[in-house]
Amino acid sequence: MRAVTKYSDFSPMKRAFVENYLCTGDAIESYFSAGYKADCDHSDPKERDRAYHAAMKILSHPLVRQFVEMNKPVYIHREGEIDEKDITDRLNLIMSGNIEQQVLIKGQMYYVKPSFRDQIEAGKVLVQILQKREKDTSRKASKALTGKVQSLIGSARADVVDEQ
Repeated sequence: MRAVTKYSDFSPMKRAFVENYLCTGDAIESYFSAGYKADCDHSDPKERDRAYHAAMKILSHPLVRQFVEMNKPVYIHREGEIDEKDITDRLNLIMSGNIEQQVLIKGQMYYVKPSFRDQIEAGKVLVQILQKREKDTSRKASKALTGKVQSLIGSARADVVDEQ
């Protein structure tokens, strides 16, 4: 087996994985879409865990790491807009501890779960967002109800005037 000394020496599957990863930022889905483990159940948690560790092994290769760092795009989500759902989804992942951050220390890639403090802070922000959403929803509902009541009152007055 020959030594891999440049990115173009990687297999087509490995290059497909890295290119997909650069576009999506999702290591597991990039692993599957590159053709790895094509015959397994991609929704099976054990298979996803295996895919995650295999993807991290690929991403920890020095040449891959270098290529990703040099070509890492500024992620533009849904044509440039990040909406409230994206933010709440991310905060939910942080709060539940179901997300890992990549940390590079002395050339070694580590994957760190959010600290308890970060989970608490994410929970606080989520509560604020949900309270604002609830307040906005109740205002809209109140305005709609007020409008309906006013139109009913107006039609009742018109009926009274017609009867006289």
